Amino acid sequence: MTERFDPFEYLLYLRKRWRFAMLTIAGAMLLTAIACLLMTPLYTATARLIIDPPAGPDPRTSTAINAVYLESLKSYEAFASSDAVFAKAVEKYHLLDPGATFEDFKRRALRVTKLKDTRILEIQVSLANPANAQAVAQYLAEEAVALNQLLASQRERPERLSLVDPGVTPQKPSSPRTSLFLAAAFLIASVLSLAYLTLQFGLARQRLRQQALDDESLVMRVNR
Repeated sequence: MTERFDPFEYLLYLRKRWRFAMLTIAGAMLLTAIACLLMTPLYTATARLIIDPPAGPDPRTSTAINAVYLESLKSYEAFASSDAVFAKAVEKYHLLDPGATFEDFKRRALRVTKLKDTRILEIQVSLANPANAQAVAQYLAEEAVALNQLLASQRERPERLSLVDPGVTPQKPSSPRTSLFLAAAFLIASVLSLAYLTLQFGLARQRLRQQALDDESLVMRVNR
């Protein structure tokens, strides 16, 4: 017959072993804090461009902006994220460390996004030097504008890019996000320690139940 679960017995079991859970949580948070301290802090600067629609003789043409048109503007992300433009920035500001590859560095340092349902193109640069992060973000934005003007003169792109926000030098690191990592470590350690204690509680009950059955069987054999 299956023994019914007793919540009071379970809570009492957890209460007697609260130190294990506290030590597990404290250890996980300490290791996370040490890992965050060892990581190189990165600062993220953001420059913003606006994509102006093509001007035309009919004013209704210039304002006919719908979701399909806005989605088509995602192609402008290539203006600021091209390898050629970013390589010029890397060389200009001496960003690439010895032994690092250009592709890996670009993947970590650069993010170009056309904000959903807007004409805003956002360039985010994450570097260990906050002044360099802002300078590179502004440089990439200005290069994108220059490239757009060249293509517009050749009638290859009807829209026009304009720099509306060159970004500011970040004062606080964007990575590592220590508070978020510590919260995650606390939550994960809490769940794992509770799961472990619950498993141990179930095993302890099985051992006690088996011991009781063995004792009952022994008594019955003695009484025969």
